[in-house]
Amino acid sequence: MEKGIAQAQYFVDSVDSQIAVAEEMTFNLMFDRRLSYLTSNNTILNDYELNHAYLAQQERLNNLKLSSSLISSAKIFLPNMNKIITDDSILTMDSFELVNLKEHINKSQRGGVYFFENSLFLGTTGTRVQLDNQLPDIFFLVNFDINKLESSLKDFSVYPHSGSLFYIDKDTILSSNKNNTNFYLTINESTKKIKENNFKNQIEINNEKFQILKLESMYLGNFYQYIPYKSLFNKPDKNLLLLLLLFGLSIFLIYIFSKYIDRNLHKPLSVLVGLFKDMEDGVLDSDPIVLQSREREFTYVFSSFYQMRHYINTLIEEVYVKTNLVQRAEMKQLQAQINPHFLYNSFFSLSRKLERGDTIAAATLADHLGKYFRFLSRSSNDVVSFNEEIEHARSYAEIQQIRFYDRIQIYFEEIPYSAINRAVPRLIVQPIIENAFKYGLENREENGLLSITYTELENGIIINVNDNGEDLSSTDIEKLNKQLFDNNLTELTGLFNIHRRIQIMFGEESGISVSQNSSGGMCVKLKIFF
Repeated sequence: MEKGIAQAQYFVDSVDSQIAVAEEMTFNLMFDRRLSYLTSNNTILNDYELNHAYLAQQERLNNLKLSSSLISSAKIFLPNMNKIITDDSILTMDSFELVNLKEHINKSQRGGVYFFENSLFLGTTGTRVQLDNQLPDIFFLVNFDINKLESSLKDFSVYPHSGSLFYIDKDTILSSNKNNTNFYLTINESTKKIKENNFKNQIEINNEKFQILKLESMYLGNFYQYIPYKSLFNKPDKNLLLLLLLFGLSIFLIYIFSKYIDRNLHKPLSVLVGLFKDMEDGVLDSDPIVLQSREREFTYVFSSFYQMRHYINTLIEEVYVKTNLVQRAEMKQLQAQINPHFLYNSFFSLSRKLERGDTIAAATLADHLGKYFRFLSRSSNDVVSFNEEIEHARSYAEIQQIRFYDRIQIYFEEIPYSAINRAVPRLIVQPIIENAFKYGLENREENGLLSITYTELENGIIINVNDNGEDLSSTDIEKLNKQLFDNNLTELTGLFNIHRRIQIMFGEESGISVSQNSSGGMCVKLKIFF
């Protein structure tokens, strides 16, 4: 019974709430500034603005109608303009509508909702008092759908011969059964002294006992729900037993179907998901799973999965081999790019020093040349320690220092201890220094400067190669940067070769960047994340 009281109270509160919302919305509409322009023929609006104002009110009426399923229509009467605005049209008021309007104005003066011609209305003029025979500037009229209200009342008649009703007065009763007016009048008289919100109230009408629930509505008087005693305590009929049987059978069939789905669909799919997770972890060679006879529907799916896995595995092997071959080919190409002018100039410098009897300088130059070419000719390993790579670059720089001793100064910073024994690709620093001489320092007649410094990172290092050459413009440097990220470049430049090999070994975050330094020369940053 407590559940029944809660359901009835919710229904009454819902109806009251929808009427209250409609009442509040009509009140808000009354104070719309645009509406005030429509109350007199002497409006300051032109035809376009007037039409726009009408359409605005139509839209607001439509919103009011859509705010509740109980509202069947909403209108604004404008007596001075002789117009009626509805939620879907604008009408001219005739004599019949004028008489009808006066009736509504008279009934609405009592406040709240009212019944008129078997319909339920909410009407307001914005004021409680009207002078005799004087029409208001504006009158709002909301029509509620009685059929929907009565249909909702029928939903409470779950027991045979039970019913529900709103009793407003003896002439105004909304009920689930319109043929019991005298019976409803008797209920109202018999329940004047009973408690509200209580389903234990009992009355007797025509020698028949009823269980009565009485609630109060803010707008629709009293709500009654009545149930005959004989309906409450009768044994379930055959239809109810049949319904219970069908319900039990449905539950059983749902259980059987869920077990079938779990065994024949869910389990094979779980296995397939597990195989995909193994692929994410790099497992590409596990043994194929043998499906049971009831899982044959998934044979094609699993077969396709294993074919795909084999194909991916093959592609990975091919890409790995191809990448390795490309790396080696590019290394060979870089080793073959020994500048013949550098070789000639080095031997020429060596010859001149010997001719002058400068044996110490000649020995130093020969020693550096030996180290330089021994490093280039070594082909057993494409990876060297960071210290070996820097020493090779230092040998090349020392050779150039001997050649340009009176024009260029070279500075090498000490290698950070954390990077000395790190493995790096061969020939990644010397070609950058060679670029600095070729495009920046070679044509400088005096005060040339080349510095190789380091910036330690948390998990890597940056090699900074700076020169103060004047041959490269900002446009040239911008072009170099673009080439570093052009994967379709057909001619492999030295910088691009280094950039790609660094990224292959250490990842996309590593690589080369080129900029113009404060002296106007080129700054090449070689970033490596170990």
